Amino acid sequence: MQNFRSYITILSVFLMMFLSGGSLYAQQMVVHTEQSNLWIEGRSNVNSFSCDANQYDVNSQRLSHAIETENQDTDRLKVEINILVKGFDCGRSRMNRDLYDALKAEQYDFIHFEYQSTEGVEYEEETDIYRITVNGVLTVAGESNTIQFTMNGFIMDSGYIRAKGETDIAMTDYNVDPPTAMLGLVKVNDKLTVHFDLTAAIIE
Repeated sequence: MQNFRSYITILSVFLMMFLSGGSLYAQQMVVHTEQSNLWIEGRSNVNSFSCDANQYDVNSQRLSHAIETENQDTDRLKVEINILVKGFDCGRSRMNRDLYDALKAEQYDFIHFEYQSTEGVEYEEETDIYRITVNGVLTVAGESNTIQFTMNGFIMDSGYIRAKGETDIAMTDYNVDPPTAMLGLVKVNDKLTVHFDLTAAIIE
């Protein structure tokens, strides 16, 4: 249970989240990108849209135990995730440009997430699902906010781990003005939903 919790924490952090062989506890976790997806969805006053995240990297390491505490947390991990803003693809070049402009891509190349803690892990025996609550700091366009989200974790018959979930963010919380088009006739809603569906293997 504790090992699974540590592994799935790395998988679950926002966004985050596609590992390319990060080392943890003398093991490797490799995300199968062909079986994994990370994307955002939103709506405007005329339609809905979806943008896939195609470029990201993750750095993870065990935190130093130089300062001892009475409560040794098995999740003492440092996990940082960078998602390239210009790696998002909304399916239309104009939509891509509008998103990049709104997220100030020329000034801030990356969306950054830093994992802080795992607040709770629950197991449903009937469905064989782990429900995990994760806390962290999300930085968008140079503005940082603490966020919390819950994801579902599965141990698959193949031995792989799968993590699925979503969380809502408001662009204005990061001083981002929702994009507009056609001289302001088309306006994107403030809320975006971040979705992830990730599959990874633990390599001894």
